[in-house]
Amino acid sequence: TLLFVFLNLFVFSQEICDNALDDDGDGKIDLNDEDCNCKDDLLSIIPNPSFEEYNTCPDIFSTPGTPKVQYANGWYQGTSATSDYQKVGCYTMPSLSLSNLIPPPDGEALMGEIIQDGWREYISVCLNDYLYAGESYQLKLSIASLSVDHIGDKSGEIKYGNIQYSIYGNATCENLFVTTTDSPEGIAGWELIGSTIYHPESKWTELTIDI
Repeated sequence: TLLFVFLNLFVFSQEICDNALDDDGDGKIDLNDEDCNCKDDLLSIIPNPSFEEYNTCPDIFSTPGTPKVQYANGWYQGTSATSDYQKVGCYTMPSLSLSNLIPPPDGEALMGEIIQDGWREYISVCLNDYLYAGESYQLKLSIASLSVDHIGDKSGEIKYGNIQYSIYGNATCENLFVTTTDSPEGIAGWELIGSTIYHPESKWTELTIDI
């Protein structure tokens, strides 16, 4: 299962138009809220949320020992299982074009994550602000799924079932890497902060995780 994701994190009071939060609880953050006129100045709590800013142009998929996630500014490989940073004009897996998933829904970059038994690829990032106790948050992703061969050249029929897609959090940004090819579940300092069920489809859809 190869997942491709984009991330945006929003929090749920009168609307404040410079904090990327849904302060008035109408289901719209500043960027989409008619109460605000600040689209050009909006800052996200997630740095580089659509992976568009990069320091190196990826030329191939990641392999153990040579992760490409850090090519996207502010992003890190979260586990020993290597995720794939891809960008139109640099490198994208052929199966993406074959399945009409190029261009991505927001910009030209994406992350690919293989998810299977014993091998789950995570990416990590240090947020621009804390997640505060007592607040409600949502993580929204644009996501698509492909059943691919080992190098992503071919895609086949999706025959696997639903996936529990999970987000883990840590109180600090001192160590954003975990030595595991599975989830961070049970590893000191990390805890599950949100999850949802994803029904895999070979098209871009929006997934929401409450935190």
